[in-house]
Amino acid sequence: MFDPLILHRLASALRRAHIPKIPGLIQRLNFMFTGCDLPPAARIGRGVVFKHYGAGVIIHHRTEIGDGCVIMPHVVIGQQLRGVVPVALERIVIGHEVMIGAGAKIIAKGLFTIGDGAVIGANAVVLKSVPAGFRAVGVPARNLPPSSTGSECDSSSISEAVDLDAGLH
Repeated sequence: MFDPLILHRLASALRRAHIPKIPGLIQRLNFMFTGCDLPPAARIGRGVVFKHYGAGVIIHHRTEIGDGCVIMPHVVIGQQLRGVVPVALERIVIGHEVMIGAGAKIIAKGLFTIGDGAVIGANAVVLKSVPAGFRAVGVPARNLPPSSTGSECDSSSISEAVDLDAGLH
């Protein structure tokens, strides 16, 4: 398989050099080869890993991803509505060392940030910014503070964020 970041970095360099049409063509080829849609305008930091070659990953063109992030398959990072806020505020900033679980949807409205070291759970639908070190889980996602015991979260915080009994009645 093919690492989607190789073609993305080539397309981004050509875009910065003001070479027309070729970056968009490379973006489409990247999508054909990997299933990962990385616009040349998106800024992606060093050491970012797209697991399983970025299968099904779609990223908004005004996204900035920090260094050392891990993005699982089928993640969507996008804007909610075009024209709701000024274009200058349509930015999604993902900090350093963020882990985004498989199938997560990050739907921004205007300026949107995910802080350094945050974890987005699998299939979470994130509609609000996530502070540094927090975890976002559920649909819609709720932010859970870092646990005092380390990286493990306690069952009470999970049960508060996710209604485990929903749909069982």
